[in-house]
Amino acid sequence: MGSGTVLNKLAFSIILAIVIISLHSIYPTTIRADGEEISLIKDEVESDFPNGIKFYIEASGPSVIDDIRVYFRKLGQKGDSGYRLVEFDEGQQISGHSEIISGKNSEYIAPGTRIQYYYDIRDSSGRKLRTDEKIFTYLDNRFEWSTVTDGIITVFYFGDGSEAKAEKILDLCKSTLEQMGPTLGITPTIPLHIVTYEDYSHMKTALPFRSQSVSDGLTTQGIAFADERALLIYTGGSNFIGTTIHEFTHLLVGDAAGRAYNTVPLWLNEGLAEYANIHGSYESYLKQAIITGELLPLWQRETFSGTNEDILIGYGQGESVVTFLLNNYGTKPMPIVFEQIQSTFDIDLALENAYGFDQHGLDSLWREHMGLIPLTDPNTPSQMDPSDTLESKPLPDTEAPTALKEPKLEIPTVTQRQPTNTESRDKPGGCNQSGSDQSDFSTVSLMSAPLLMLTLRGFRKKRNTTPEPGHDNNETFIES
Repeated sequence: MGSGTVLNKLAFSIILAIVIISLHSIYPTTIRADGEEISLIKDEVESDFPNGIKFYIEASGPSVIDDIRVYFRKLGQKGDSGYRLVEFDEGQQISGHSEIISGKNSEYIAPGTRIQYYYDIRDSSGRKLRTDEKIFTYLDNRFEWSTVTDGIITVFYFGDGSEAKAEKILDLCKSTLEQMGPTLGITPTIPLHIVTYEDYSHMKTALPFRSQSVSDGLTTQGIAFADERALLIYTGGSNFIGTTIHEFTHLLVGDAAGRAYNTVPLWLNEGLAEYANIHGSYESYLKQAIITGELLPLWQRETFSGTNEDILIGYGQGESVVTFLLNNYGTKPMPIVFEQIQSTFDIDLALENAYGFDQHGLDSLWREHMGLIPLTDPNTPSQMDPSDTLESKPLPDTEAPTALKEPKLEIPTVTQRQPTNTESRDKPGGCNQSGSDQSDFSTVSLMSAPLLMLTLRGFRKKRNTTPEPGHDNNETFIES
């Protein structure tokens, strides 16, 4: 064997040793000293619903253990993990506990949220142990939960007779994903959890904190937490089918927008959710707003505010605009919008790059489509003369419209879906606003809404498609 070969082997061994040492420092597990190490004896996690999550740990070591921290993050959430100190009496063998609090004065944890966690344990001699990461699903511990699962979608349920509804909800979520996944340009891989309640008194306890005045006047039909990829659905009434489709679409929008989903304007977010949902419509509110001259510019619909009727108009306007985009430009540009939102955090730039026009341009084209007079660009000081004609911008090359939707002609009933944030009109309303200011999406019902516009009939252009698969044959809706 030549000297060169020996040297090469020696050099390789040295490099390998350096790599191993480096990896060990980056991903520490246990540091040994005098042949002894810190050992994890017990690791338990339990739900302390509705107060949060409790951690229990036992460990031992050759020296006094003096510092333990539990690091955690919500799976699906964009951002860094946090940690909590573990309370224990120092010693060579310890028993400690810690908790993550959910409640009025802390970050709310939705049932169905998956928590990824690990411990960092250290002793007085410098030894440390980083435990393996584990995943815990936070659930309402008042009940024994069962599940139905297909792919990344899991529906949690309890009680006799609930399995059939859980299966129905699973089918609805699957069909919504099949329809809206390609529309948004996503193929989700991280699990999505849907937690169902048949008794509203049970559901109410699971919701984020709201003032008494708000919770007394509203019934939350469903609420989606896009960051946590979790969804709560009230199945006790007949509205859960439309609610499931609407709220599950919000989870998909959150997946498409990523870290920038809070910058998705509500006209787009709610518009997509109602586009997917053929069971119900806010079109009568939109028609009334057109008749009364109360229709706001699209760029003033990035958040929803005003009276309950104003907000319901926003839902109708958003749905109509989204339908206009998908019917006239097909599905190719929409994924580009969300790609651009993730990089620019700006809806106008995203629309420009995807369609060739910003919110004002879209508003103008949509108004022209609706037979209305386009508005003056808000950045233009001069006022448009009503007799002026709109100079349309050239449209991008897209495929022929596909997967378009039937018109919904359902008239609002005595129970109307409304945004949760009715106690403070200076905050943005809509499904993405809860009373606790959490990043969630919700569908709520006003318990005593007036029969507003009961005689109005739909007026949208027909969308050439058939209803999506998975719809309940017993659910009543009108096709044209």
